[in-house]
Amino acid sequence: MITIIFILIFLLFYTYFAYPVVLRVLNRFFANPVKYNDKFSPDISVVISAYNEEDYIKDAILSVFDSGYYKDKLKLYVGSDGCNDNTLKILYELQTKFSNLFVYDYPRSGKNQTLNKLVPKTTTDYIFFMDADCRTTKNIFNQMIKYFADEQVGIVLGSSVHIASEGKEKDTGRMGDVSYHSFERNMRLYEGNIQSTVNSFGPLYGIRRDVYEPIPNDKVCDDFLPILKTVEKDKRVIFNPEGFAYEVRPKTLKDEFHRRIRSVSCGMASLWMKKNVMSPKYKWVPFFLLSHKILRWVTPFILLLLAFGTMLISDQSVLKAPFIWIQIAFYIVAIIGWGLEKIKIKIFPFNTCLFFIIMNVGMLFAFFRFMAGMSNAIWSRETIKEDKS
Repeated sequence: MITIIFILIFLLFYTYFAYPVVLRVLNRFFANPVKYNDKFSPDISVVISAYNEEDYIKDAILSVFDSGYYKDKLKLYVGSDGCNDNTLKILYELQTKFSNLFVYDYPRSGKNQTLNKLVPKTTTDYIFFMDADCRTTKNIFNQMIKYFADEQVGIVLGSSVHIASEGKEKDTGRMGDVSYHSFERNMRLYEGNIQSTVNSFGPLYGIRRDVYEPIPNDKVCDDFLPILKTVEKDKRVIFNPEGFAYEVRPKTLKDEFHRRIRSVSCGMASLWMKKNVMSPKYKWVPFFLLSHKILRWVTPFILLLLAFGTMLISDQSVLKAPFIWIQIAFYIVAIIGWGLEKIKIKIFPFNTCLFFIIMNVGMLFAFFRFMAGMSNAIWSRETIKEDKS
């Protein structure tokens, strides 16, 4: 049992601490940077699926047209996924100002199906998918499109900076999300530099048209499944460290908990559909997926096994008491963090432990959601629950 406990501890340590270091070392010896061309500037399409985005859609549209990309080479397509607020009214008003803005009103069917309807409307060889709560920065499309000059590049992922709403700068959900993206940045960069990154970035990414395929159902991720399909087609997925977009929607611990359930559940469904990419013929990708995705997804089960396994250690072992008290202390710190969150007090160690536990509970729920075959594409940000309509 002691051996099993140490194996479980090693898996946790490897997933969150050792793997980033291993990637850094691998990048030093196996880096294979893609070629890029700063003057590469083909026609591009930007696609947005929107559901009740009246507070965000206008600034999203304006940011795209103010991004600095050639106006005559950029077209923006927005699909309303059954909006019942003022989103469409705002879009139609903007359409009178921008001749290259195309608006489509679809019945409620979920993000995946809305994208499936929108993409055939586009005519360019390069398509950028963007969320309504994103704000592009100057030259971001120039910074991303230049990598498509390399024929081996199938997808370019964007980078982001979250702008906190007033009074939410130290919300545990936001702080955890910001820390997560900071943690992910170098791993995405190194994986893409070696071969292909396997961690998606939904708010903004670009894809080569001949790589893109319609999204097959509402269970899979609209941003993760294309990565797996791109790898399957022997194209590369890279991370763009230079240009970035702003995310402006408030992030709370509750929001991040529900987002984690959806994202992990659809991630599992996507990998299950494309499990063939775990074959050794895809070189580094199976290793990246195991280290970057799968081991994280099973972390809740590792934590549970650690707790139960510790109780099974012989009472004569000098290690039993330390193992028990270390785990108890960790969970107590998380509980204190939850209490401090309720009274809006932020102390880093407590918030960090709380965020870690909450996200892993979310991943546990995601596993059961995946096993139940539930939809992930039809949901509402306002209610943070499945849309049953």
